[in-house]
Amino acid sequence: MCNRFLEIFGDRKIDFLSADREFVGEDWLDYLLCEPCNRFRIRRKNTLLNDGQKKLRADICFQDLQVGQSKVLSKPRKVWNHWLRIAAMRLDDGDLLIVATTHDPDTAIADYAKRWAIETLFGCFKTRGFCLESTHLQDPERLSKLYLDRG
Repeated sequence: MCNRFLEIFGDRKIDFLSADREFVGEDWLDYLLCEPCNRFRIRRKNTLLNDGQKKLRADICFQDLQVGQSKVLSKPRKVWNHWLRIAAMRLDDGDLLIVATTHDPDTAIADYAKRWAIETLFGCFKTRGFCLESTHLQDPERLSKLYLDRG
C-alpha cells in the first residue's frame, strides 16, 4: 500500500500514516515498521498491552480518564509483538480512543483526529454531494477537468 502511494506521489514528505481499527495484526505492523512510511497513528480496539512483566487491557490502563481527557503511557507497550507508544482519550460517549504509534505519542491523538476531516471529504466525494463514483470516470485526464486549478 505505501509502496503504491510512493510510486504515484514520489518522495514527498509523509508525516505519518493514519489508520482505523480494521488495520490490525502482527503482519500489518511488521510491514509498517520495515517500509519507508513507517510513521503511523493506528486506532486500536481495546487490546492487551504488555509492559514486559504483565498484560493489561487498555481500558484498565486508561480507566481514570474522564470525558475529554487524554493520556500517554509513560513507557512503550508490546502490542502484536512490537513495542509501541500508546495514547488514549475518553470520548463524549464514554468510549476510549486508543492510538498506537512509533513516535511523538504526545501528538498522536490530535494527529489521528485529522483523519475525520479526510473521512468527511471522502464521504462528500462518494455519496454526499459530488457522487464521483456514479460518474464512472476513470481516466485521470478527464477526472482532472472536474477540478479548477486556481493556483
